[in-house]
Amino acid sequence: MEQIARIFGVPVSELLGLAKVQPSARKPGPPSRLQELTGQLSKLPRGQQKIVIRMLEGFLKTSKSS
Repeated sequence: MEQIARIFGVPVSELLGLAKVQPSARKPGPPSRLQELTGQLSKLPRGQQKIVIRMLEGFLKTSKSS
């Protein structure tokens, strides 16, 4: 959960619905490359999503220990 919260730049409590979402004073910009890829990932079949997620988790795990 912490990694997901970091990716989206929000606290874990906000992801869980425990904290109120603070409205942004700034106008939102275009979606980031990560947001675009997340949207594309969600359109893949579940089996392919799992493969991509395992690859990403493995990468994050190895980069965290480096």
